[in-house]
Amino acid sequence: MLSQEAYSLWSVLLTYGLSKPVEAVASFYPMFVRQLVFYRDKVSLNQDQDNNKFNYDVGAQMVAALGRAVEVAATHSLLEARARLNQGTVAEADGKMVVLPPPPLTWAHLQDLPHLVETCLAKWLSQLARDDCRPTFSGLRLVGSCCTFLTAYYSRWKDQTSYSHQECLARTENLYNTIISPFISSPAFMQLLAVLPAHSSLCSGLQPGTSRDPINLGSLGCVTLGGTVVPLIQSSSPFPLLLPFSSLLLTLNTLHPALIHPTPDRLLESEQVATYLEKMCVSPRRLAPHWLTRAEVYFLANTLQLAGTSASVGSARKVLFHEAALSLLPCIHKGDEHLLKELLTKVICVPEFTCDLAEVARGIGDMSLSDYEPLRSPALHQPALTASQMTSSVFQSLTSIGSELAAALVTKKEVVASSVLAGRVPFATNSITISHVEDPLILDQFWPLTPLKYAFKDRWVPCKEGEGTQSKPEDILTVTRCLQMAYMGLKHRSRILLPPSAASHSSWLQHLSLAFLSASDLFLDPTISSYLQGCVVELLGKGGYAKMTLQQPIEGFSSTSDWYRNLVDQYQAVSYGDSTFALFLIVPLQQHCPKEFRTTLWGDACDALQFLYLSPEQVRRFIPLEQFLEPPEEDEGLITRYRAAVGTGTITAKRNPLVHTIAEHHARLFLSRAVETR
Repeated sequence: MLSQEAYSLWSVLLTYGLSKPVEAVASFYPMFVRQLVFYRDKVSLNQDQDNNKFNYDVGAQMVAALGRAVEVAATHSLLEARARLNQGTVAEADGKMVVLPPPPLTWAHLQDLPHLVETCLAKWLSQLARDDCRPTFSGLRLVGSCCTFLTAYYSRWKDQTSYSHQECLARTENLYNTIISPFISSPAFMQLLAVLPAHSSLCSGLQPGTSRDPINLGSLGCVTLGGTVVPLIQSSSPFPLLLPFSSLLLTLNTLHPALIHPTPDRLLESEQVATYLEKMCVSPRRLAPHWLTRAEVYFLANTLQLAGTSASVGSARKVLFHEAALSLLPCIHKGDEHLLKELLTKVICVPEFTCDLAEVARGIGDMSLSDYEPLRSPALHQPALTASQMTSSVFQSLTSIGSELAAALVTKKEVVASSVLAGRVPFATNSITISHVEDPLILDQFWPLTPLKYAFKDRWVPCKEGEGTQSKPEDILTVTRCLQMAYMGLKHRSRILLPPSAASHSSWLQHLSLAFLSASDLFLDPTISSYLQGCVVELLGKGGYAKMTLQQPIEGFSSTSDWYRNLVDQYQAVSYGDSTFALFLIVPLQQHCPKEFRTTLWGDACDALQFLYLSPEQVRRFIPLEQFLEPPEEDEGLITRYRAAVGTGTITAKRNPLVHTIAEHHARLFLSRAVETR
């Protein structure tokens, strides 16, 4: 145990590039070489596994420390060149750039290690590929540490003065063809993939156990609520190998794109991976906030990025990869913002993964909404709501959607800090800190509309001198792109963004309403109005209108009544009678919704009624009229307000046909019941 912890501590100290631990690597270099020779010649994965457990654990920590040493040595040439020119590398608190001395460890010092580690990896992967091998957690971790070392080595070799492109290609080809490819082709590798669902935290239905942990002590949440160990770290888990193995594959693919994609692709097109991704897409993902789940998130991100570079994967499988990426995005932890950008720009917003959208755009068939008349807008240009037009526009704008959302969902500073931490640059890591946060995840289920939430929070920020109150073109573009992403998800990936098991229809409606609340003119843009209507069509369709319970408020409001009152006030102030805006006020008036919404609109905010111009025919395309008429209203106070609105002429049958129909219907039924009672 002391040896393991010593190597582990050494590895941590090397992460920060501290001089004494770095000097110690050079001093103990002969010992490292002897240890690797011992592991190459004496340590086996398919024999004496119980007796070798100590060797597995110590070896994994030792190779991990050597990987950190490679990361330190890789910075020597850069820092040496900058020091020679007296150029600052990192900034102090006062902003002054500091010239850093190069580490005492150079790339040449470690030149013998990669060959030894590759030899060990070749031996152990060949043993794992045998039918009689039953790998252990410790054994897989040892092999995984070799993959991590080689990932660090090959990803940094290209930045060294000794780099030779031809030599790098030759060595990566040899590594893949003679060591990695035979293992991927083996039944043993398929068996590791087959147990992924059983050891997946994202596929698990277990409840988190962190709620019972003391609030003053940090917790990794290794034990779930029922006492079961998190599946990811159970003794038979394949993740100790599959995570670093996928990182190595991604690195090799980056260096040599034509190298690792045979036809068919044995990893990406395997039924085991399809089963795993399919289950992940439909699972509740309750363990996503756990810190340990980051390992699975990274594995999935690596796999999905590999899929983005493969030309052999079929269109149906790529749609599954696209759904998996959409499912994975809300599971990314703070501190891993670079993954969010990678998935958005390389998978989610890439035409190859949305080939079904292209087919829909070319010939919509039975998905056509051409018979739908869009709600009118007081703006000069009217919205155009056909599924083919909207889907085609989304498909053509994918690149812009990806870059716009990547910039809007996380700040550039967060992405840079995340990339530095992931890249493990020692001298840069020292200056980065991550604040404690209550919610470890970057995004929530409604992430496409996150820019609207940011805009809503900033609505009270005073305008700078000389700036008008109108929305800027760049703000309109950002909102357009986020609504396009929401529409794509709700229309074409509804099982991911709007799963049947989740009661999220109400929250989606509230989040969409922020397009009206965050600014006074966004909804007048015809494209924004079109996609708002398109999203509402998807929310209310297939019986979705009946799921609008509207009992849980979204962030920024104390209650749903508070949200609705804000919406009504904004409508009265700036709507110009916009029909799309009016629809958002009408949805909560369904009889199954809380009475407070009807009381608000017909009571203190009754002045807004005269601007609700919607007709029963217009609303019937979204919601059956019976939803507003049945069951009959029994609240006498509301009946009084209905009669008052009609009697005073606040609403008329000609100007306000829908609300007039609702008021007359309930008032007439109430009076007839009163007569019968007498």
